[in-house]
Amino acid sequence: MADDIKLNSLLDFPELLKLKAEDLLLPGNLELIRASIKENPEYICEFSKNRELARHFSALIQPTGIFSTKPGLLKEYQALVNYLNYQRLPVMVDKDIWQMFKAEAVEILASGVDLKERLLLYFDLNGTETEAGRFFLANLIKNFRENQEKIGQVKLTINNIEAEPTVSNWLKSYELFFESGREHNALGRVSYLGNSPQVRQLNPAEKGILTALLEFYDELKYPQAAPEVIGRRTVAVSAPARPMPTEKASPLLPAKSAVTPRPVKPVADFLPPRQLSRDEILRLYQGDAAENEAVATAVASLKNTASGNFRKLCDDLFLLLQSRQADKVEIVALLTYLAQLEKLDDLIKEDQRFYRLVADDLKQKGEEQMLNDLKFYPQAPQFLRWLLAGILGEKLKLKENEAARIGLKLGNLLKQAGNDKYAGMAYFDAVSGEFKWKK
Repeated sequence: MADDIKLNSLLDFPELLKLKAEDLLLPGNLELIRASIKENPEYICEFSKNRELARHFSALIQPTGIFSTKPGLLKEYQALVNYLNYQRLPVMVDKDIWQMFKAEAVEILASGVDLKERLLLYFDLNGTETEAGRFFLANLIKNFRENQEKIGQVKLTINNIEAEPTVSNWLKSYELFFESGREHNALGRVSYLGNSPQVRQLNPAEKGILTALLEFYDELKYPQAAPEVIGRRTVAVSAPARPMPTEKASPLLPAKSAVTPRPVKPVADFLPPRQLSRDEILRLYQGDAAENEAVATAVASLKNTASGNFRKLCDDLFLLLQSRQADKVEIVALLTYLAQLEKLDDLIKEDQRFYRLVADDLKQKGEEQMLNDLKFYPQAPQFLRWLLAGILGEKLKLKENEAARIGLKLGNLLKQAGNDKYAGMAYFDAVSGEFKWKK
């Protein structure tokens, strides 16, 4: 892309990946790049593309490079990277989510993103009632309380000591407000925001961010303080979104003497007919109730007959895969039980029969590099995904939507046991309304 040509139409995924650091510096290009991403739901739903874009822009905006003299522009692009990273929260590993809320919560809100929406989807898919769910939530609160981002410029006074206006100190000030016996509920939160002299020193945008953060904190730690808690349907709260430029004021279009622009892609071309709600996504994720009950019954039977014997379970699964009419419920039950035992990811590593299934398929499809990687790291997530896609898709003849849905549930079972690396094997694509394997 020539240095002296401004962008003049919304960009698709390959075009965004072709951008260079110099392109980002041109006046007006930030607004068009932002619109290309935020007005296209593809980058909210397809986590692999989302991650690739975030990595690409992160590499372009290094503060020691050409952005070193453009701190304002650097901050704007960093907010866009934070936006991209936050969209893939449902498939991120736990430690990365904790770090995000420890270091980037204010920046995420300032970019106009709802702090809760992606986290709610994470809880819908992973649950909060398990020991792993409670552990995740406790660490999320802990990291959130350690956040050192600032809201406002005036120092706080906590126990007669001046303190920087960090998220951590705002939360300490907030907690002290309730030590006098006030009830920790929505009314108490409103009272703090209305009566605190420190809050009155914030401008409207800063107060909006603090309000959203405190409500989010209450829902995490004091669910009775909000009408609906994390993990259930909730009303979205976010800071005011940054307004997009109007056509009249837009600096994006070049002068008439400049290069002839490509036709502008209408925003409607990017949008699906209707965005599914979280409840609808959750129902799709849960699948058929009668089939789920049949699988649960089969798992209970396996617990009695196999008693956790890994070798027997491997033999039973391999035998089923050799039959001409493989039974979906039986195979899914075996895979589920292996995941519950934290042994599903050992199939390829510990059993040569399953290793050969993956190796032969990779060789047949010409995946020489993956075949070489398999020899050194057979427990890598991509190989378990390859095996599951083969079993569910090719053997059981399930469509990708159903196969990936089951794969996502199996990955979440492994994640709940602490194997975070398997959480992103499959994902829900809200553009198509279907589950897909990560490519």
